[in-house]
Amino acid sequence: MIGQGASVVLQFGSLAVLARLLTPEDFGLVGMAAVVIAFVAFFKDFGLTQATVQRKEIDAQNVSNLFWINLGLSAVIAFLLFALSPAIAAFYGKSELIKIIWVLAIGVLLEGAALQHRALMIRAMEFKKLVSIEVGSRFIGVVVAVTLANAGKGYWALVFMSLAGAFCHCLLFSISTGWLPSFPRNLSASRPYLKYGANLFGFNLLNFFSRNADNVIIGRFIGASGLGFYANAYKLLMFPVLQVNAPLSRVMLPSLSRLLQDDERFTAAYYASIKSILALTFPGLGLLLLCAPSVVHITLGPQWSESAVVFRLLAPAAFASALNMTTGWIFTSTGRTDRMLKWAIFAAPFTVLCMFLGVEYGIRGVAVAVSLSMASIRIPYLIYACKGTPIMFREVLKIISAVLVPTLLAVACSVAAFAVVSFEISEGWQRLLMQTVLYVGLFGILDTLINRRNGSIFSLITLKQWVVGK
Repeated sequence: MIGQGASVVLQFGSLAVLARLLTPEDFGLVGMAAVVIAFVAFFKDFGLTQATVQRKEIDAQNVSNLFWINLGLSAVIAFLLFALSPAIAAFYGKSELIKIIWVLAIGVLLEGAALQHRALMIRAMEFKKLVSIEVGSRFIGVVVAVTLANAGKGYWALVFMSLAGAFCHCLLFSISTGWLPSFPRNLSASRPYLKYGANLFGFNLLNFFSRNADNVIIGRFIGASGLGFYANAYKLLMFPVLQVNAPLSRVMLPSLSRLLQDDERFTAAYYASIKSILALTFPGLGLLLLCAPSVVHITLGPQWSESAVVFRLLAPAAFASALNMTTGWIFTSTGRTDRMLKWAIFAAPFTVLCMFLGVEYGIRGVAVAVSLSMASIRIPYLIYACKGTPIMFREVLKIISAVLVPTLLAVACSVAAFAVVSFEISEGWQRLLMQTVLYVGLFGILDTLINRRNGSIFSLITLKQWVVGK
């Protein structure tokens, strides 16, 4: 969590600086390429890193086999990106994308070479080393980006920020683990890992497609500027969710995988993790929903006011996303990635269809479509995930309601208070501070009145007690 906090500071800080040095067009161009890069980059992993983490026991030869598979897939992807870059540029109508994709393709190859090293570090729960590498790599990338942006290099600042981070990952993960892969052999012994990874890959691919189709659709039918407004609003909103989900996921997957034979401890760990995630994310999302104009004004600047509207329209999607990772833990820790794939085959087309219906009304229409589609399928997804496991859906729903109700009530009461009392304060730090103080006070009161000792603060204390006691 400390590492994620440092990442948040770097991300917000770099975004605040780069948004003032670069234009929405620059962000939109790199956003177009990033969607393509991130899409094909799924192939380099093929779900094999999580297969390494999930297994109770794994030998060095199997890890080596998976390393060469990951590296081979990364090399193929990099070559295809080089070859297809003219077609991708023609699709968007932006010739600049050709060279952008060439540079980003090198980063794909570098990241692929470090996948199994990173998986071994997560499996061993060496999070101090992991965090040091990731935060250090991000910092170097930010320094490179700001330097290039100051030199007037435009979108290349964003491109080389990504490449510098990938290079540092590859170098530092290899040095820190001290592990060298052997030549591949006895590949038949790796089939269970490939089966697990193939199902997980299929889910991630479909899920990624549905999550990023909005960027493709906006880039194709609305343009780079519209994509710049939309993409930055999405990034800002999802910050709290990603910063909490990422570190807990690294801990919970290896932990839950080793508790499969003990239903009582498995469910206790799962419920405690959900309570902690919601206690950390839902109240924060509520505050962002309330303060969206001020947050966008302070972070990006007054020229990004349209992002504030999109920011609020995407809020339901952010609340749904806070639960998405925790649901996936059930499937991945129990080895049932085949069920994840079956769900994605239904959910992904539904979400993309909603986006196409929304694009007729501009980026705001897409934002509404994303929120409605993600929120409407979240409960069925939870029911499906809990089926056949010791996890009780009713208990999960109870945990969700305990945090969601006071969060939404605090937002509504804060909006009403500002409507009743006329504050002649423009968007900025002063208004943000007033809204924050009012919201935090209201949430604390409502959370205590509604949940008493089962509130968000006590949920975090419970998680600490569970970790220490177990």
